[in-house]
Amino acid sequence: MMALRASLVVVILAVTGIRTFGQPAPIVTHDFEGTDHGWQSMGASGRVTLTTAEGTFKSGKSALKFEYLIEPGEMSALMLPMGESAPAGMKSIAFWAKSPAAMPLLVVLQERGGGRYQALAFIPANRWQRVELALSDFTLGRDKDDPKDPNNKLDIEQLEAVAVADLAQMLAGVLDSNLIEMLGIRTGARMFFLDDITASTAALPVPTPHPGELIIDAFMRPQIGWFVTGHVRAEATADKPLEGKGMRLDYALTEGQIAAAMRGVPEGFLAKSDKLLMSMASAKATSVMVQLEESSGGKYNATVALEGDQKLRKVSLPFADFTVAEDSRDDNGKLDRAQIKQIIIADLSFSGAGAPSNTLWIGPVRASKVE
Repeated sequence: MMALRASLVVVILAVTGIRTFGQPAPIVTHDFEGTDHGWQSMGASGRVTLTTAEGTFKSGKSALKFEYLIEPGEMSALMLPMGESAPAGMKSIAFWAKSPAAMPLLVVLQERGGGRYQALAFIPANRWQRVELALSDFTLGRDKDDPKDPNNKLDIEQLEAVAVADLAQMLAGVLDSNLIEMLGIRTGARMFFLDDITASTAALPVPTPHPGELIIDAFMRPQIGWFVTGHVRAEATADKPLEGKGMRLDYALTEGQIAAAMRGVPEGFLAKSDKLLMSMASAKATSVMVQLEESSGGKYNATVALEGDQKLRKVSLPFADFTVAEDSRDDNGKLDRAQIKQIIIADLSFSGAGAPSNTLWIGPVRASKVE
């Protein structure tokens, strides 16, 4: 598949904010009541306005509206020039987002003279989605066009800019038409709305791993931090059959479509792990592919059989059992754990082995740690 390519966005923007996460007051609050707070568009096709139409603001009487095109060669982002100093002590960002179509919303923090850090939030169609991001939710962009970071650490006091963009627009510029169709990326005019943005000194909760484990995603945030193909309705959930928090994927596929969720992994994060752990359940009996993609181009697959009837399965996938994918372009023919940059979970209905109309539940995704 593809990596999340935040590097395609070049940004000069600023950080902003909504309600507090606790007692500390927001450092910055943008409520968009009569002002756009200086937000602007980067890119020829982008247009920034205030909207007062019913259903297009979360609170008050107005919100920020960003219109753009998804077409090959088009690139635009919502941005705010930051100035000379970052909000002191910032630990988290929060806002509300809404779009007429489901979309992968990319938030990018650009350091002054340093790296570009990114976090992804899936926005469902036609409803307001709360997005909360701790600084630890951002990972360093390592694509060839991304700037190098001298210390490979997000230094918030050096923050130069924040950008908000539609990842689907970036992918439409680098993928061929067949893959764009398979992923459910629809070209044409698009828009999204933002309201009540805040930057805060309040820290968000972070998951505590069990002894001997690493946490890839504990699903602690109100939003899903995965790229989900356009044929899938996705939402965060804590309902049964899961034992705690996770995500739910609903889909009804036709020929040539795929139901998949993809999440980036920080470089080197799984270097000292030996297996992938998660819980899964399915409404119907199906087979699910779990793919690990390396930064060198290698792709390795494992298959999970699910009984259906919402029976929860505790999945343990040793890295040694992953086999090379047909489209792998590895440089050494073996899975290098330190190079794992992305995890993909896909129903195998596209190959005739899954359930084209189904619901999947996925619980916390972890890895066992070896010393």
